[in-house]
Amino acid sequence: MKEFHFSFTLGFLAVILPAAAFAGHPSVPGGAATEGSGSSDIVANTQGTFQNLYRDLGGGLGGSGLRVGDTITGISLRLDSSVSSFSGIFFDRFDIQIGLGNANLVTALADNFSGAVTQARTGPLTLLSADMPITGAPRSFGKVIKFDTPYVYGGGNLIIETRVKSFDSFTIDTVDTTNKAGIVTNDVSANATTGTITVGPAWSMAFEVIREGKPVLATVNIPNGAIADGDEFSSWGVPYTFQYLYPAAALPNLDPGDQICGFCLRLDQSDTSSGSATYGRFDVKIGQAAATFQNGSGSLLADNFASPPTMARSGPLTLILPAATTNPRPFGSFVAFEAPYTYTGGDLVIEWRVVAGNALNTLDYNSGTDALGFGADATTSNGDFGSVPVMQLKVIKPALAGGGRAIGDVRAVLKLSLNNKIKKLKKKIKKTKKSGSSRKVKSLKGKLKKLQKQLKAL
Repeated sequence: MKEFHFSFTLGFLAVILPAAAFAGHPSVPGGAATEGSGSSDIVANTQGTFQNLYRDLGGGLGGSGLRVGDTITGISLRLDSSVSSFSGIFFDRFDIQIGLGNANLVTALADNFSGAVTQARTGPLTLLSADMPITGAPRSFGKVIKFDTPYVYGGGNLIIETRVKSFDSFTIDTVDTTNKAGIVTNDVSANATTGTITVGPAWSMAFEVIREGKPVLATVNIPNGAIADGDEFSSWGVPYTFQYLYPAAALPNLDPGDQICGFCLRLDQSDTSSGSATYGRFDVKIGQAAATFQNGSGSLLADNFASPPTMARSGPLTLILPAATTNPRPFGSFVAFEAPYTYTGGDLVIEWRVVAGNALNTLDYNSGTDALGFGADATTSNGDFGSVPVMQLKVIKPALAGGGRAIGDVRAVLKLSLNNKIKKLKKKIKKTKKSGSSRKVKSLKGKLKKLQKQLKAL
């Protein structure tokens, strides 16, 4: 594949990436970050048809991060956490059809598709014992089941229909997301035309996708999409230190590898004021949460981070927070980070150290977990408010790279590309040496030296 370079600039941030196609692993439903409460069984010596619907509710299919234009080249499943051993499984038949679907399921399987259907794969399938992880909750996704015919996602609800026949048992994790997914099953026939509807649980599934290697600027509202006005509000006029915990379940549209480069806040619907608010100090730290978040009186605030956090911004701040009659209120001015933070997955802690200026703001909050310290230089907690602010994060979703895993650091994408080039060039040098062309070998070694120099500089 031919490669070329382009630059993508956003204010203080400029990155250069190879514009090749890369593979990634968006997952459904809802990012599938947590273990489901149910499972789906493929029973030994039987056959069946399973039709999974994943609804497009904005922000990526079923909360997965799947984007319009992604080419789906395969899927991965994961075992339910109740499965403690796996010796492998052979399917005489593992056929997959994929296409856009209607929002509401009916028992007639064909009627659930709303347009053309792609026969993505047919035939037998073998999964070895090493192909399906059996530790962790939830289990990690297993081996990619490759498609014979890739499918280009054009947006909208998606149905993946699987028709199987096996002499072994297989217990798949399902996630309960009533608004995002559903399943129609027929446990007795791989050639079924009708099935039984279950609204809510659907197979936890990760897609292998091909995506153009171009970063995308996106907005991610937290917690949980923050579609409605929060059930809490907060205003403050004395110096405080706030630590806010956002569990992974509250970040369904934030993907590992996303670079958070700032945020916006909004007024609570009870606040009808507008204009600017100044803060003599508004320092922001951000990092992965420790395994246990402590907010009891006297607990150390620094211990709530799993590792030293990123100082994203510091110093004075002027906020523009527009009032409106809409509910919720619109988000205000962008608070840009001086040092972007790359999200690596899991729970997130955002810390504010604030000295208020000319105005108090009644900001929109949701109930949640936080720690409060008296003073902008507090080191210990004095309790909690039991709420977290609604924020709109501005993120850069970089290219997803190689091997079905997300590469968050821009430098990692460059390193991957350079390492691949170096590997190919070394093979070419070895082959050219055998042909006896010393002049060509010298030229190739010169190119290799340049690539190795670029790699070292990263």
